Amino acid sequence: MPNMRRTVGGLRQSRKDTKAFDHRWPRVGLQESSPQNNFRRIIASYVAAGEFCNHKVNYFSERKSSIPLEFVLAILNSKLADWYFRLGSTNAAVSHYQLHNLPCPSFAKQSTPADDRMLSQAIAAVRTSKLVDVSNILAPGLNTSPFSPAVRDTIIEAVKRVMAIESARGDIARTERSALDSKAQPYQDLIDKLFYRMAGLSNEEVIGLEARLMRML
Repeated sequence: MPNMRRTVGGLRQSRKDTKAFDHRWPRVGLQESSPQNNFRRIIASYVAAGEFCNHKVNYFSERKSSIPLEFVLAILNSKLADWYFRLGSTNAAVSHYQLHNLPCPSFAKQSTPADDRMLSQAIAAVRTSKLVDVSNILAPGLNTSPFSPAVRDTIIEAVKRVMAIESARGDIARTERSALDSKAQPYQDLIDKLFYRMAGLSNEEVIGLEARLMRML
């Protein structure tokens, strides 16, 4: 209880627009360090409102993010981001400037009727587990930047599916968390595929990137 009293006292002395009150909003939290040979360098997870983070966890807060947290999660947990991060990392730190340098696709500010039709079809495919159809449905929106908002919103839907499946696993060993549930992995594969497409990578380049990523472990 002494620690709790100090925490409450600290909140009373802090302005409500400071980080001291970020616990009131959902966040994307991530480890501030991970070994260079770890299974992942960027380890990110959704943190619900009302939960506290210790000093070893950095985070993005919903109240200060210009993009949905689910899309932040999609970027941070993608193979493309992990590979790109490893290229410039020389130690175990996961620093703010390295995260800020991660590539992020740009999307059109307004949806067109064509975007809305694409999104409706893509969401239906995701929800019925017809994931092989999604890339073809979204193909017109993946050609040039800024990309169709339908692509971003489909990725968000896939992230929500992964989160629901992983949450249903309950309390499991940390080693088990190093791999997604077999039911969640196809959604993550779809997310990675869409990021590869937006990055302009060919199938051969994707194979090469993933092979190099495996050698970095």
